[in-house]
Amino acid sequence: MVLAAATAPARAQGITINAQTQICGATGPGITVNAAIGAHLIVHHTQTGCSAVSTAPFSTIGTFVATVLGADIVYSTVITTAGTITVTFTGGKTLTVVVSGSASGSTTDRGVKAQVSAQAGATLRAAETQLSAIGTRIQDLHRSFETPPDDDEAAANLAQQPAPQQNAFGGMQFLTSERRTTADADPLMFEGSGLSSFRKVLHDRGATYWIGGLFDQGSFGNNGTGYDFRSAAVTAGLDGKLTERVIAGVTFGYARDFTDYDDFGSETNSRSVTVSAYGTWKATDTAFVDVVAGYSDVDLDSRRWDTWEKTLISGDRDGRSWFGSLALSNEWRGTSSLFAPYLQASAFSNKLDSYSEDAALNAIAYDGMSFTNVAFSAGFYTSYDFTVGRGILRPFAKADFTHNSDSSATQGLHYSNADPSTRSVIDIDTISQSVATGDLGLSYIDASGTQTSVWGRASAGSNDFSTQSLGVSIRAKF
Repeated sequence: MVLAAATAPARAQGITINAQTQICGATGPGITVNAAIGAHLIVHHTQTGCSAVSTAPFSTIGTFVATVLGADIVYSTVITTAGTITVTFTGGKTLTVVVSGSASGSTTDRGVKAQVSAQAGATLRAAETQLSAIGTRIQDLHRSFETPPDDDEAAANLAQQPAPQQNAFGGMQFLTSERRTTADADPLMFEGSGLSSFRKVLHDRGATYWIGGLFDQGSFGNNGTGYDFRSAAVTAGLDGKLTERVIAGVTFGYARDFTDYDDFGSETNSRSVTVSAYGTWKATDTAFVDVVAGYSDVDLDSRRWDTWEKTLISGDRDGRSWFGSLALSNEWRGTSSLFAPYLQASAFSNKLDSYSEDAALNAIAYDGMSFTNVAFSAGFYTSYDFTVGRGILRPFAKADFTHNSDSSATQGLHYSNADPSTRSVIDIDTISQSVATGDLGLSYIDASGTQTSVWGRASAGSNDFSTQSLGVSIRAKF
């Protein structure tokens, strides 16, 4: 028989391999493996000058699964017993034995932890982006509680301009001795028009449509399990008055999110669709109560670099989030200025479905994962109005501090080719526990009442979290 030299001993966290010379064709001395529970052992048999190798040559205390990869027959298992394991085999052909170990295993692999953390983060960001967009819209609604608001100061400024025109916030107003009717103002509202009744209802309710976009990039996490992310989201909404003190609306949102967490192509990309409803109640002349409730559905595509097989392993996962918020605010107004401190509580109930990666070797099966986040925020919004031609220029600023009561979650998982009884659990961070955020922006309201806003945002927090964002929005009346 021909002796086949094995590779040099391999060493890594959790496993030590002593690859010995093996005589093929007889039961040899074997390969001694000293491994910890949860380590992943891989044994390659490369054929040398032969056409076939037995697919079941092992005699071990573990159970091995064989996979044919080109000229290799690969055996893989998860170690279930700590200590020394002797792997022996028999066969009638000449083999070159190559032994490797995914030594850290699924429980400590940094790529696995970063991937799960990125999936959880993308699910949360889909909901948080929607809340942010709605919060910006509600702040506009507070200004004089019209939809579009009929701000007295802005209207007074614009009243000095040539008529006819609309006030700064979109309420139709002709500066003549008599007010024209809705039908006069809009040729589609004449009697008998199929659109007249529907549009009249929207007009009488002060219905406003709006759309906003947010583009951001940032990073989260440390100790080798963090990731960088980029996202783009768009939100469209419609709102109107239910009573003199209540305004309600609905939104639809779509977002893309891209994360990467190493230099080898590991990434998680997601698409999300979000729907929500919101409302604001004018409790007193200066105090407001705001509520939001919504649902987000997320589709996640992940690729993870496997250090031992030197390849990318992919998998698709679905997620969803139910979210809501309650905010209290009070406004102090000057002739052109506004200062409004607020308190807000937000809650997120998140679910990631179970899934298995698509790979012949080292693929991981992930259990379903549920986690909740409750956040408390305190901050303020301030603005100042300048009359510019026939419009209003409004610089504004916002700052807040948010504390998340729970920023961690657990993920159960096991190697797909191993018995589920070998399941292990990893702990991950899903969100920064404490975050400070600041906005600086500028709005312009023209004489037709259309408002265009643009702002920049920066955030920093625990767990090495930071983000920079650019937002834009536009709103107009029906």
